[in-house]
Amino acid sequence: MSCGVPRTVKAIGTAELIRLDAEAIAYGFNRNHGAGWLADYAALEAVHYLRPVFVPRAAA
Repeated sequence: MSCGVPRTVKAIGTAELIRLDAEAIAYGFNRNHGAGWLADYAALEAVHYLRPVFVPRAAA
């Protein structure tokens, strides 16, 4: 049974992935690594796939 949510939303290059990571850190999203970590470990010529992740939150 399909829920209608796509498995892959977008394919991006490493430069865009690093830019998105820096933007997420700037907005204060919880990151388990510091700025620059992704640039050190992501393959420069790779294609990275963004996928939707739903985080359940308790109602306040």
